[in-house]
Amino acid sequence: MPRMVLASVALGMMVGATVAAFEWLTVRVMLDHLLERPLWQQALAPGVGLVLAAGFLRLGGKDLNSSTSDEYIRVFHDRNPRLPKRHLAPKLLAGVATIGSGGALGLEGPSIFAGSTIGLAMQERFGKHFRRDESKMLLTAGAAAGVAAIFQAPATGVIFALESPYRDDFTQRALLPSLFASASAWVTFALIVGTDSVLPFLGSEQRELHISDIAGGALVGLLAGFGGRTVAWLIRRAKEIATRFALLPRLVAGAVLMAALVVASDAAFGEPLTLGPGVGALAWLINGDHSLALIAALFGFRLAATLTSLGAGGTGGLFIPLVVQGVILGRIVGEIAGGSSSSLYPTLGLAAFLAAGYRVPIAAVMFVAESTGAGAAYVVPALVAAAASQLSAGSSSVAAYQRSVRLGHVEHRLTLPITAALDTDVLTTPPDAT
Repeated sequence: MPRMVLASVALGMMVGATVAAFEWLTVRVMLDHLLERPLWQQALAPGVGLVLAAGFLRLGGKDLNSSTSDEYIRVFHDRNPRLPKRHLAPKLLAGVATIGSGGALGLEGPSIFAGSTIGLAMQERFGKHFRRDESKMLLTAGAAAGVAAIFQAPATGVIFALESPYRDDFTQRALLPSLFASASAWVTFALIVGTDSVLPFLGSEQRELHISDIAGGALVGLLAGFGGRTVAWLIRRAKEIATRFALLPRLVAGAVLMAALVVASDAAFGEPLTLGPGVGALAWLINGDHSLALIAALFGFRLAATLTSLGAGGTGGLFIPLVVQGVILGRIVGEIAGGSSSSLYPTLGLAAFLAAGYRVPIAAVMFVAESTGAGAAYVVPALVAAAASQLSAGSSSVAAYQRSVRLGHVEHRLTLPITAALDTDVLTTPPDAT
């Protein structure tokens, strides 16, 4: 494996640098400045971003759509995975336009797409040094590096890339390349941007583990499973809208709805919490004392903003939007259970909702551990919550191309079309032959 290890390290460095540039331009140059602008500019910005994103995608060709992390899962299951290099820049720019202008989607989607594309491009460029089946190893390692860099969570990146192609299984053979790629991407991103935690306000409370926390984790998990199931259905419908309806009506409707949500959320919460991936909404939720009705309203506002961004054709991921919905759900359960002052229930909601939405229970718990710095008093109940969410989530997922389990050699052959076993180069005799 020496050549694969070296390739994975180089891949991680390239992905880390690419994601650092994407994050700097999206968040530090655009989104942070947008949050300081007057309300009327904040209301108009998401619509402008959707128009710009559509323009960037059109520059990439008529076959280019707005999906990002779904593309990684789709090509993972292809016999010969391929992501054209010419799609990378337009899709990253579309992500910058969507999220930097206040679209309620996550940065991890374009980051995963960038890592996957760079991984396959490396295999294509140095194909003589790699076997064909090793392209999926570089594809997976690139996706892991993208998640590791954008969240500053290398272990989460590895596990997410291995878990996400399947609902009830994980991929094999790509573990070692993913580890090296994630580590080098994390180092590269940290050297360029820094090491700020994504969710520093969660899991910071010092507490001891109690049996009641286990029961609370199971309750949150079951509720999150049903909630994730419903949200996954809504997200699939929003994705269908983005492909079935004409571009202009989608953009107009999306711009109007996003502007209305910005104005309404500012009136309800004192600030436009529907803008961006949702980290600001989480800070508002955790650091303040709010009524149960207001917290439930935030759940609806954030969900509506995410669905609108998706339905209008925005480019971005769903990892952080699911995290936001999970934290809000956990806070609601905590309010009802009388534990509103603790960050335990929001943390459990994070793990359970993410696990149910993407069907990645191990990655969800690892994200809790890495992004919040939480100890066993949080991680152990989070494990219970993530496991319980799988019981009530059914077969739903926000990822369109996930499969249930890995197929064996014979089972995989049985899924191939019959044309794959036919020789179409048939010799024929012309009717006028003597």
